[in-house]
Amino acid sequence: MKKLLIILVVMSFVCAGAAQAITVENQGFELPGTVKMQNWEEVPGWSSDWVADASGVEENPYVGDWNGYVMAGTNPGNLVADPSVWQLTGHTAAAGDVLDLAVMARIGWMSTRESGAVLGDTADFRMTLYYDDGGTRVVADTDDFTMITTIDTGWNGLRSEWIDYTLELDVDAECPDAVGHDIGIEFYGVSYTGSNGCWLAMDDVRLVPEPATMMLLGLGSLALLKRRRA
Repeated sequence: MKKLLIILVVMSFVCAGAAQAITVENQGFELPGTVKMQNWEEVPGWSSDWVADASGVEENPYVGDWNGYVMAGTNPGNLVADPSVWQLTGHTAAAGDVLDLAVMARIGWMSTRESGAVLGDTADFRMTLYYDDGGTRVVADTDDFTMITTIDTGWNGLRSEWIDYTLELDVDAECPDAVGHDIGIEFYGVSYTGSNGCWLAMDDVRLVPEPATMMLLGLGSLALLKRRRA
C-alpha cells in the first residue's frame, strides 16, 4: 500500500507539472529573429485582423533577444492604433478551469517630439482571453492596464519599467460558454496621453492553468501517507 501511495503521489505531481504547460507559440517573440518587423505577417504564431503599420517584433528585449510591440492609439483619436495581435492556443477550456494569462510589458517608447509628453504620462494596454466559436473570437475576459512613464531615454522619448501583467479567467464563474472551445490570447494598445506616437512592448507570454488539480491530489495523498505512518 505504501508503495502504491508513493507512486500515486509521484504521478500526481508529474501530471500537475504537465498541466501547466499550455503552449504559446513564439511566446518570447524570438522568431523570425532576423530584422525588425513592422507588421505581424511573417511573425510565427501571431496574427492581426489587418496588416499593421508599425507593430511587430524588434530587438529590445526583456527575455531573449527580441520582443513584440504594438502601436497604441490616442485618447482624442488623432492617431489610430494598429490592430490587436492575437493567437489561438491548443488549450480547450473545461469546467473548473482557472487560467492566468501573464506577459511582461511596458511603454517601450512614447515620443516627446512636439507633443509635450512628460514623465508620468500614461498608456493603456488591453489583455484579453477569448474562445473560438467557429472562427469568431468571443471575449471570455478582458481588462485594461495603465502603464506610467518613469524613464526619460534622453533621445526624444519616454518609457516605463517592465512589469508582469496578469489576467485571470475563472471559466465557471465568468464564461461557462467557453467550455469545449479552444482558448486564445489577445493584446491591444488602447490609448495614451501624448499625441505623437506611442508603442507598447511585450515579452515572455504565459498561459497557466490554476489551481493544479492534480497537485492537490498529490498533497492529499501525502497527507494520507503521513497519517498511515503515524
